[in-house]
Amino acid sequence: MSCLPHNSKGCDRTYQVAIMTLLLSGVYLGCSIPESDRYPTPVPIYSPPPLPELPSPSPTPTSPPRSLENGTVIDSLIYEGKGHMTVENDTARDAVVKLRDDQTQTTIASIYVKAHHQAELPKVPDGVFHLLFTSGLDWDSELQKFTQPDRYRKFVNPARFMTKVNEQNGYQYEQPSHWTIYLQPSPAGKDPVDSISEKEFRNEQ
Repeated sequence: MSCLPHNSKGCDRTYQVAIMTLLLSGVYLGCSIPESDRYPTPVPIYSPPPLPELPSPSPTPTSPPRSLENGTVIDSLIYEGKGHMTVENDTARDAVVKLRDDQTQTTIASIYVKAHHQAELPKVPDGVFHLLFTSGLDWDSELQKFTQPDRYRKFVNPARFMTKVNEQNGYQYEQPSHWTIYLQPSPAGKDPVDSISEKEFRNEQ
């Protein structure tokens, strides 16, 4: 490319147009502009990896209801007798049965009977006794009660323990009382029970 020297202004304008043309076409003083400079590589967008799924927390295990060995005598006075009491608990809950003296209102013994079990209370002295019971779940030995009580009941008719002396063929022998108590619902008119308060059951004034 050339320009005549007698027309310097026109040459300047022509040279400027040529420079612009060269720049737009990517050529400057005979050097090419690299492709990477004209069209830069796009910067990739960073996406963080997905967080790992945390395992679901395990459910907190619940403690089984507390209980006592079947037939455990919880509290008793010092007594000696020849009577015998059997308790049949055919219900779905554990129970505690109390034998309370009718005259002194003193509980001579309390026995623990597990659900669907029977228990024996030997050496019951002669006398008239009221039979009280409670049933429920989770026995608290310190509080002496079920934390989930179901009911407090009392048999309407007291139990009379009496040792009889019989004679046969010139020999005398003793025949002590043996009572069997059923805690399951009974037919109407048989072994009726009354509902009582916890206070009465615990013999609290």
